[in-house]
Order: sequence, then C-alpha cells, then structure tokens
Amino acid sequence: GVIDEPELNGTERAATVFNAHFTQIKNEIADEILADDSLQGDKTELAQSIRGIRNIVTNKKTAEVNGVDTWCPTINEFDMQANRAEYGESGEDVWWYTCNNPVNPYPSYHMDDPDGFVSARVMSWMQYDYGVSGNLYWETALYRKIRYEGGEMTRTYLDPYTEAEHYPGTNGDGFLFYPGAKYGIYGPVVSNRLVAIRDGLEEYELIKNLYETYSAEGHDAEPVMRVLYDILYTGTRCASGSAQYRDVRETLLKLCSFARDGVFFTEVGEANGVITVKAEAEEDEMSFNGEKAIAQETAEGFTYTFSFVADKTANVLTVAYLNEEITFDFGGRKSIVTDFETDGTQGFISLNGSIGFEVADDPQSGIANMLRCSFTDPEDQILWTGENFSDILDANTFSLVFKIYNPQNFFVTAMFSIAGNSVISVAENILYPGWNTVKILHIDA
Repeated sequence: GVIDEPELNGTERAATVFNAHFTQIKNEIADEILADDSLQGDKTELAQSIRGIRNIVTNKKTAEVNGVDTWCPTINEFDMQANRAEYGESGEDVWWYTCNNPVNPYPSYHMDDPDGFVSARVMSWMQYDYGVSGNLYWETALYRKIRYEGGEMTRTYLDPYTEAEHYPGTNGDGFLFYPGAKYGIYGPVVSNRLVAIRDGLEEYELIKNLYETYSAEGHDAEPVMRVLYDILYTGTRCASGSAQYRDVRETLLKLCSFARDGVFFTEVGEANGVITVKAEAEEDEMSFNGEKAIAQETAEGFTYTFSFVADKTANVLTVAYLNEEITFDFGGRKSIVTDFETDGTQGFISLNGSIGFEVADDPQSGIANMLRCSFTDPEDQILWTGENFSDILDANTFSLVFKIYNPQNFFVTAMFSIAGNSVISVAENILYPGWNTVKILHIDA
C-alpha cells in the first residue's frame, strides 16, 4: 500500500479511498489488455495477473480500513494466541514486518540481538509455524540518522561503518548492506545479519520439506516440531541463545534425515508431567536413551512408544535407529497445578478490581478444585504473581501448567509474574470461555 501504517498516522480513511482506487486501476488495466487486439499471446493470463496484484497494508487488522488484500502488522501483533487465531481463521493472506519496533525480545534485524543474530533466523521458524506468507522489511541501504528535536524531524548522513543508530534506540535498522567504495569494492558488502536472514530462509525450506515428507506418508510433523518451536520462542518472543539454537537446528536436520530413512515421530508431547514419544520405522532397530525399544509390528513396519516423567533438571531423550541418533531436549522440570484447594488462589489478583476468584468443581467435566474467575467485562485483566507456589517452583522448573475456568461468553487477558520478577505476558494469555489450559514456558530463562 502507498499509505504506510494508516492507524499509526491517523490516515485510515485515506487508506480506504486509496484501496478502492487501486482496485479500480487494476481492473481498468486488465480490461484494456483484453480489449486490445494488437496484443499477442495469452491476454487472459496477463489480465488475471494484473487483477491479482495484492494491496498490502502495513497495519493490524481493523474495521477502520477497507479494501485490504493482505494485512501486514508488526510481528509482535502475533504474540497473542487470540490474534494468531483471528488471522489464521480468516483465511486471508497475511504478512508481517519489523522496523525500528518492536525490539528484543521480539525478533528483528537490529544489531542489538544479544546472542549472535539468532532472532533474524528464528523469525523464519515463526513464519512457517504461524502460517505467515510474507515478511516485509522497509529498507536495506538507507544511511540516514533521523532525530526529532523541537517537534521537527532532521535527517543527516550516517556512516554505517562508524555509527549504527538510524533511529534512537535501534542499531542497524534500515540497512543490511554496507557501501563497498570505502574499501575499493564496486557494489554492496553484505552484513552478518543478512547472512543470518539467508540461513533462516534456508531453515524455513527445511521445515517446509519436513512437513511435506511427513504428510506424503500420512503423518503430521506438527507434534515433533512443536517441541523445537517451544525451545526457540514463546509467542513471537525469542527465548533461546545461540547454543540452544545450534542444538535445535541440529535436531531439525536429524529429523529430516530420519524422515528420509522412513522414521517418523508421530507423537511427541507432554501431559500431566509425563513425556511420551511415539515413532514409526521400517526396522526393529530403535533404542531410547541406550535401552532397546520394544517394538509393535504393523503392516507398514514397527511402532515404538516410550514414556518418562519430566522431573529432572534436564529432560533429554536420545533416540537411536540403525546408525543414526537424534536428541530431544524437553527442558527442565514440568510443574503441574492440579488442586487449587491445596495450592490456593493467592497470587491471582485483579488489575481493575472487578474480578473474584474461587475454588470450584466443574460438574460437566468432573474436574475438582479448579480456579473459577468471576469476570464481568471483556476488559477485565488478571495477574498471577506466583505466590504460594514456591513448593513447586524452583531453579530447575522449566514450565508451569494449570487450568482456569472462564464462565463468561467472552475472553479476557491474563498476565503472569514469576518469583517476583517483572510482569511478563505469556503466549497463552487469553482465557477463552470454559476451561483453559495455561502454559508458562521458559521459567528458567
């Protein structure tokens, strides 16, 4: 779209008018092509391609702007599960973008990544995971320093070799190339960030290929890939360092190799503190953590199932098949809150004073002693501070899982603070009507 960030700039109406003109112009050009007898070849295909040019608007989805073909919000808009669900259920083409905002821990192409430009690569993993079809970056070679003084914007030349702060607070924003003339090079010099972006795109292709390989054999790669996703990020916030990233990437490569050899991990998940891994293979040659696995023979080959309690400081599983090994890191200990009568409702507070909390049984599901919240308004917000859970939260705890019941027909926002740390908003922070399973990952980070 020509009109950038309409909601931010207060130009929603102008964007709607432009969108209508854009559609009209496309149709007029296509009609002229079809009516022009002097043109040779497949005019219909050309006209359809003109009509198919999409109008991309850098804005989150809003009813204030009409005529949008592709919404393109900033990446932090996908942090909340409710927002991801809304974009996914719409069936519309969706992109995202980054610029001077957002900043760490959200992924970006800034130099401020605290651990080796990992976020520039993780962005591609997120993109496949959340079904985002396009990634927009606003500029790759703009050498300007932009400042606001006295209500006026100033632009001065920025030497990228000596100064990186294009906008205040963001280093490297707006340029991914360096001018080569300073060192006698005719043309641009790539940045390490651009190399990281390339690597991330290659990993996107690996992930896509893995899903397609699983699907071709009647399997779903989502369960096993979810283990890797959960290590790298929560929502759209990066949660891993370069060492973890290398390990996860190695696991992805091994998954691709195993799938090529006909080994598929069809179930990889955790429930009530127990991790279960199920695999299918053609040969009876699999072991888990060095122990020969018991195989169940099927018409297609063999099925293996292995379960263990996730109660260790590091819950790692190594699977060996023939001459190959693959290692899954499930993080530290899982803590499951199953009885609020014992653990108490303390630590849950209302941020606007209108919410009540009680321990109650659900007659339909039969779940006893769960937390029931008496919300009164969609704007209600609750905060969990971790109080009274010290017996299950320790230095080895990787994640916390509990259930909360929302009796209303609207969803509300929940935020969480662990062990007195600053309030953090987790990915699964929307409480839908009915029972909600809330997971807080990376408590040990």
